[in-house]
Amino acid sequence: MTEEHQKGFALTDALIAAAIAAGVAVTAAQSISMAVRSVQKAKEINRVIDDAEIIDARMEAGLRGSALLAGLEGWVLASSPYTPDDTSPDKAAAFIKITATHAAPPAYSIDWVVNTPEGL
Repeated sequence: MTEEHQKGFALTDALIAAAIAAGVAVTAAQSISMAVRSVQKAKEINRVIDDAEIIDARMEAGLRGSALLAGLEGWVLASSPYTPDDTSPDKAAAFIKITATHAAPPAYSIDWVVNTPEGL
């Protein structure tokens, strides 16, 4: 009797190939998902930086109060007295710490210290 050679693949070969393909597909999907989230996060950070530059330019131009945030959504302003380490307490009254906080999560906060008696 002669031995016959089978042509094709065994069931175990097909199952192993399917498992490997599934593993590769899951890894690829996770990588794509992480990349999309990273791009979205980078866009949000860039928008926050752009907004901060706009607020900063408006402060430099002498604008105060709601004019600082005109057209910028999600920002809240707060001010508080600020005492720098290198000045005496009587001079510190002229310093104001202005904080702009973006309300949407994740919350971003930007601080400015300005030497102005007007504050906001």
